[in-house]
Parts: sequence; structure tokens; C-alpha cells
Amino acid sequence: MRWSLPKLLLTPEQLAGVYAKLERAEENIFKLNVEISDFLNEGPYRRAAKDKRKAVEEWLKFHSQRDIPPRFAVLSGEILYHLRSSLDHVAWLLSTDDYRRTKKTSIAFPVLAKPPNEKEQSRYDGNIKGITAPAARSGSDDLQPYKGSHPLSNPLAIVHQLNRIDKHRNLVLVVATFDAQIQIPEHLLTTRMIGGGLKMDRDETARELTQKANFKMSRQVAFAEFGGRKNQPVIPSLTELTNAIRNVVKVFAVLRT
Repeated sequence: MRWSLPKLLLTPEQLAGVYAKLERAEENIFKLNVEISDFLNEGPYRRAAKDKRKAVEEWLKFHSQRDIPPRFAVLSGEILYHLRSSLDHVAWLLSTDDYRRTKKTSIAFPVLAKPPNEKEQSRYDGNIKGITAPAARSGSDDLQPYKGSHPLSNPLAIVHQLNRIDKHRNLVLVVATFDAQIQIPEHLLTTRMIGGGLKMDRDETARELTQKANFKMSRQVAFAEFGGRKNQPVIPSLTELTNAIRNVVKVFAVLRT
């Protein structure tokens, strides 16, 4: 008796175009990261400043008054487009030849952040009607954001929403505080015995803080809104979304019929 091995839903050859889109998204993330870094490195030079506290304040003031270059939103939008279209490409590849011919404009990878109403369910059914493999149908259903505990934070929901925003209006990007640290040498935190009691020598400490404390304040271009969260840095966020979409694609490359 001969056993027939189950076939992959989508072969590496079929998915070559999808992976090319994801690689293009990663290339644009790298390019955007370089441009954002150059943008944020402009302004008052702080590294050799004698009064580091003042230098940090001047740098923050400089960046808080700057407009974000429109190109950052354009590149971010292109990245999101490649991510969203990768999902739609998967739905197209999974659909039958007949459905592609007769309902090509209906095919899409559905993304629902909340349980569908009657109209939304009808659209959902139309999107995946050409997908006949049971494993692929169940895979699409299981991945729906509304079935998770935090639908709005689901990467699929975020990609879908940000891509919709970019289609109809510019993505809102802001310069937001991403990390702030003041590293104080340990000896400045010690107390001294003055007049029989424990007390900080405030004047001397203040002088030493100004001279020796290491102020670290990094600023980052961020999405104003990102899956219910505010002011999320662009590069880590886009990288997170790209990795998530790549994992979704892998699901349909390894599922068996």
C-alpha cells in the first residue's frame, strides 16, 4: 500500500512574491531608520558640553519645535502597504482559479477587530469563498484579532488600521520622548555627617551633578496612535509588525491539506 504525502498549501515558489514584499518592507525600515537617526542627530551638540543639563534642555527644545519631514510618513505608509498586501496576496494564492477569474475584486485577507455584523460577515465570506482547503479556512478564522484577548493590539489589526489611515490621510507622526535617564555617579548619592546628623551637602552635590552626571535623553519619531497605545516609536513598531506578518505567512506555508 502506497501512502500519499500531504502537500503544502503554498510552496516556497508560490510565496516568492510575498517574501519579496516583506523584504522590501525591511529594506524601507532600514532606510527610514537611517533617515530618522540623521534627523534626530541634528541640533545642539551635547556630547562635549560642559553644562550637560543645559545642553539636554537646549536639544529637547530644538526638537520639540521641529516638524517631522513628510517623507517619514510616506516611507512608513509604503511599509504598511507591503505588509497589508502580503496578506491579500496570500488569500489570492489560496483561492481557486475559477474564483480568481469570476470574483477577483472580492478576494482579500479579512481582518476583523470585533465580531462581524451581518454585512461584515457577508464581506468576510466573499473574501475567502475561493479558499477551499479546510486548513486554510480555519487558519484564516483562527487568526482574526477579535478572537484574541486584546484585539486592537493584535498586529493584524494594527496593520489593517494604519494602512487604512494612510490610504485616506497622512499617518500622524510625532517626535516623542522614548527614553530618559540620568546616571549619577554612586559617590554623589552618599550622605555625609554634618553637625551630628545625616545630611546632603546640597551645594557641593549640585555642582558635582552638573559636572559629572551623565544625562541620557533619546528622542524618537513615533506613531501618535498604535493599536490603542500612544506615541510608539516608529522603527521598533514597524519591525514588530513585519515580523508578525512574516509569521502569519509561514502559517499558510506549513499547514497541510
